[in-house]
Amino acid sequence: MVMARSLVFCALFALATAANRNLFCFNCYEMIDIIEQTWLIDEPATKTRLDNWCDAVYGHLGDMAAQCKKWIDDDLENIVDKLNNGWSAEAICKDLHLCD
Repeated sequence: MVMARSLVFCALFALATAANRNLFCFNCYEMIDIIEQTWLIDEPATKTRLDNWCDAVYGHLGDMAAQCKKWIDDDLENIVDKLNNGWSAEAICKDLHLCD
């Protein structure tokens, strides 16, 4: 019985972990899409749109919106460089460890 409970727990944990990775993966694709749509047109507007996106998606989760904004502050130039060098959103998000 204990073994069965352990297996169920492990299975549920694996599903939850995969779901979280998929959630962050999808969100990474959304952020890259915002960057691709606005960066060359209006760089400051890109940052504002991304900050607003962080508030909308993570604002109800404690300090997650602030962490999202910090991540953008830290990695935005790197993401733009990768996009300019022909990287796909999938490759960038995988490189950032947000997708498998």
